[in-house]
Amino acid sequence: GGVLVALAYAVVADRGLSGRLSVGDLALVIGAFAVVTGQLGSFLSAIFRIDQSATFLADYFSFLQLEPLVGVVEHPTPIPTPLEQGVRFEGVSFTYPSPDSPTAVKHFDLEIRPGELIALVGENGAGKTTLVKLLLRFYDADEGTVRVGGVDVRDVDPADLRSRIGVLFQDFARPEVSVRQNIGLGRVEREPTDAAVLDALTAARADHLVPKMRDGLDTSIGRLFEGGHDLSGGEWQRLALARLMFRSADIWVLDEPTSSLDAEAEAAIFTNLREQLRGRIGIVISHRFSTVRVADRIAVMSDGAITELGTHEDLIALGGTYARLFELQASAYR
Repeated sequence: GGVLVALAYAVVADRGLSGRLSVGDLALVIGAFAVVTGQLGSFLSAIFRIDQSATFLADYFSFLQLEPLVGVVEHPTPIPTPLEQGVRFEGVSFTYPSPDSPTAVKHFDLEIRPGELIALVGENGAGKTTLVKLLLRFYDADEGTVRVGGVDVRDVDPADLRSRIGVLFQDFARPEVSVRQNIGLGRVEREPTDAAVLDALTAARADHLVPKMRDGLDTSIGRLFEGGHDLSGGEWQRLALARLMFRSADIWVLDEPTSSLDAEAEAAIFTNLREQLRGRIGIVISHRFSTVRVADRIAVMSDGAITELGTHEDLIALGGTYARLFELQASAYR
């Protein structure tokens, strides 16, 4: 293309020098060349972009044809209100759908009663987070059943099931909107009134942040927008916990919920969390044994199964894995 343009300019220049084209003719022709080459370049660029995008069309249509991992029954069973029978895992086994995946959960049995706070501890890969995914029905168990309120989760509409559960993962989202909108995302169909938002912030020990902000609950947080109030990692985590409180779900699942908080704030939040259950079910996943001590029961997991189960005092007296790990962490503070 560059060679052709150069030849065209050479022809025009030759005719101009020989007097066959006037100065006006030269200006007109050169301007026309610039317009044509520009339009041609845009046309070729558009074709190139189409070719690039078309590369992913096969992946896109393949994705649309994927069958869902979990199906919805024609006549779903509603979950009772309140959850008088709690959550129960009965002989649950599960392996992730990939060729080389080991069994993540093996013949797992556990019952969590309403009003109970239970902690899951164990090494990475022990199956703790997998249990949460099965409870939320991101996957169906290969064997056994998961029941919520006495109902098999396979017989429940997944949307109904997930509306009854609030989850705070370690990699929580940080929406850079106003404080009110941020907390309101915990339950979008609920009106984020001043009283409701402040109650959630108080329960998460984050209400002290509001007086520091220029517009109170309507202050934008983060640096995405001009004038936004920036927060520390621990303050973002408190807001995420407040969203969970605002959701007011029947089951609370917290995966390392205080990893960014100092020891004093962590102790205060978990003491408050225990008080805030009020008949709800609480599931805490943590590697910090100072956190799990407040739980009613502690389940120690290894290779997808429970190896020890009991209160903090029971497990210390047992002298098993929990006692060894607890002593290992405690020795660092002596």
